[in-house]
Amino acid sequence: METIIHILGNIGFDWRIALANFVNFLIIFWLLKKFIFSKISQSLEKRKEVIIKGVTDAQEAETALMMAEEKKKELIKGARVEADAIVANAYTTAKKTVAASGDQAKKESERIIAEAAQKIEKQHKESEKRLEKQTAEMVVAGVRKILVEEMTPALQDKIVSRITS
Repeated sequence: METIIHILGNIGFDWRIALANFVNFLIIFWLLKKFIFSKISQSLEKRKEVIIKGVTDAQEAETALMMAEEKKKELIKGARVEADAIVANAYTTAKKTVAASGDQAKKESERIIAEAAQKIEKQHKESEKRLEKQTAEMVVAGVRKILVEEMTPALQDKIVSRITS
C-alpha cells in the first residue's frame, strides 16, 4: 500500500487533495440537487402538463371541427331531400295545372318551379351560412381554449402544421 502511495506521489498525486476535491464535489452535488435540480424538475413537470393540456385541447377542437363538418353534411343532405320533395311537389302541381288549363297552366307551373328553385337556393344558402357560422364559432372556441395556455414556439409550429395539412 505504501508503495502505491509512493508511486502516486511521484506522479504528482496527493491523496489529501483528492479527498478534499471529492468532499467539495459531494457538497456541490448536494447543493445542486437540493436547490437547482428540484426546481428544474418542477419546471419541466409543469411544462409537460401545459403541453399535454394544449395537445388535448387541440384534439378536442379537431374533434369538434369534424363533428361540425358532419353536421353540415347532414343539414345539406336534409336540405336536398326537402328540396327534392319541393321540386317533386312543384312538378305534381304543375302537371295538374297543365292538364286543367293549358297555356296558363304551363306558365303557372314554370312560375312554381322557379319559386321552388329560389326557395331551395335560399334554404341552401341559409343552411350553409348557419353551418359556416357554427363551424367558425367552434373553431374560434377551440383556438381560444388552446391559446389560453402558454405555448412554446415549437408547439405553436406543430399545431399550425397540423391545421394547415
